[in-house]
Amino acid sequence: MGSKKTEKLIQNKVEPFQIFDSKNQKLSQTVFGYLPDWVNITRSINEQYANIDKSKLILGVPYYGNHRETANLDENAEILRFINSPSYRDVKSGFDWNSKQWSDYFSNSFFSWQENNSHQIWYDSKQSLVEKYDFAISHNMKGIGIWALGYDGNRTELWDLINQKYGNGRSFSAHLEKKKSKCDYHGFSRNFTTDEILEIEENVNFVILQNFDISEKIITKSEAEQIFDISRIPKEDLGEEFSVRVVSVGDFDTCPCIGNHVKNTSEIGIFKIISTSFENEILRIRFKLIYENSAN
Repeated sequence: MGSKKTEKLIQNKVEPFQIFDSKNQKLSQTVFGYLPDWVNITRSINEQYANIDKSKLILGVPYYGNHRETANLDENAEILRFINSPSYRDVKSGFDWNSKQWSDYFSNSFFSWQENNSHQIWYDSKQSLVEKYDFAISHNMKGIGIWALGYDGNRTELWDLINQKYGNGRSFSAHLEKKKSKCDYHGFSRNFTTDEILEIEENVNFVILQNFDISEKIITKSEAEQIFDISRIPKEDLGEEFSVRVVSVGDFDTCPCIGNHVKNTSEIGIFKIISTSFENEILRIRFKLIYENSAN
């Protein structure tokens, strides 16, 4: 990558071109050993793609890590063999007993422990993704891409970080009715284009067709504060004994909610955007659900 031929291909592409970051990270190294020190995103952008319009580039980030057997527990330890690539969800749920460590050199989080031999798992945490997103934003890149959706399970901290850095977030107001509904959003600077509306419909309907089960659980106020933004909950309700109802859509999304829900996304129907508008820095989406054998 980075050749004159590649530069020409990227410059002529209409769709953004995605590159994956290694940034000297062990998680991006091959089973054959370390990537050379010169293989990192900073060099790729500043040297290999110096003549490329950065708005045509998307920074790919992995929602998974690499589990290795190593010669010792040092962060620069020799890699003896590759074991597997656990998802972010599995890393966070399976290794909470271990103290997370941070490497300034690799700009990455990792776990290390002794179990017959030395083991290390390197992965992208919220801390490392902050650096990546800031890099993408400061270089005016088109955005970031995730490999892969669902690898974070029901955890929301990585989505919250995207909301924080890219500013759109969840809807702050919604009105749901049988025939027509609407959602309002902050963080946009214009209305959607026709192509963007079609892309949103396609993405939403893809999730609906996964037939995710809907579940709920009750967690404490302190637990909710660690995972969600609960600032919209009325302050008079935020007593020490306050609990929060959390609704999960399979392993795709989780959020606090007091509303009624279907039991499975297969009951929702087809999502169709009726219209959108942008006024007073608020983007409004009006939509309806189309059911089989429905006249509307």
